[in-house]
Amino acid sequence: MSYTINPDGTITRIPPIPSQNTSNNIQGSKSSGNSSCLWGVLVSIIIIGGLFLAGTMYIYLTKEKTEVVSTQSLNMAGYVGQYPVTMQIKISGSVINGSYYYDRMGSNNILLLNGTNKNGEIHIIETTVEGEQTGDFRGRLNNGAISGKYINYKGKEMAFNLYTR
Repeated sequence: MSYTINPDGTITRIPPIPSQNTSNNIQGSKSSGNSSCLWGVLVSIIIIGGLFLAGTMYIYLTKEKTEVVSTQSLNMAGYVGQYPVTMQIKISGSVINGSYYYDRMGSNNILLLNGTNKNGEIHIIETTVEGEQTGDFRGRLNNGAISGKYINYKGKEMAFNLYTR
């Protein structure tokens, strides 16, 4: 507290200036100190979490994905409609590749096969060696045998049945 002596000899107390109230300043600095400490902890947690997440994503993205894919080669004989055929296909995972020929045309007149196998449901596109699509096989692979529907380039549908030799 401050006092002043007036010219007539009386003593007057001087009220404190509001901006110099030390209790408010001390309290304010304590709360801003706690607040900045809390912000520091939150920022640290966010940074550490972000680094952990980034590291996890890096490991996931760079991890080699090894998948065991079984490959099956089938030498088959059977019929497309009433026509005897001989077929060789290779099934690797869900991919089917191979060739076949109509027996009456001979093995020099092959047609190429490319398709998919999804849980035993097959879809194979037939093309000439020049790449022209000439047919479509849709059917079921079951214990080394394939049967289903064949559609030729003219749209004629025929049943087909093929068996491993």
